[in-house]
Amino acid sequence: MLALGERGGDLLDRLEEASAETTRAVFDASERLTSSLNFKTGHVHDEFVELADRVHEMLNERIDRITGEFEQRSSAIVDGISDRTEQLHDSLKNSGDSLLLETGTA
Repeated sequence: MLALGERGGDLLDRLEEASAETTRAVFDASERLTSSLNFKTGHVHDEFVELADRVHEMLNERIDRITGEFEQRSSAIVDGISDRTEQLHDSLKNSGDSLLLETGTA
């Protein structure tokens, strides 16, 4: 009976030791996994920030290009309107002058 008690005690000691080793192994694995996930999360965050910066720069370049094209087109339209207004003014002035000359000589 004493031998059975000793064996039971040895068995319990081994079980406690195995339990402690298993706990340490699970804890270590958990720490490695957490560390790995933190690294990956940080890496993803950095990539996202870089991507957002590139998109922002690309949008700014496109906005600048569109604004420049709009300014050019607007300037061309204003110049065209100004030229046509000047032509119309000259035409009306010439017509008015012609009428004055005709009525003055009649």
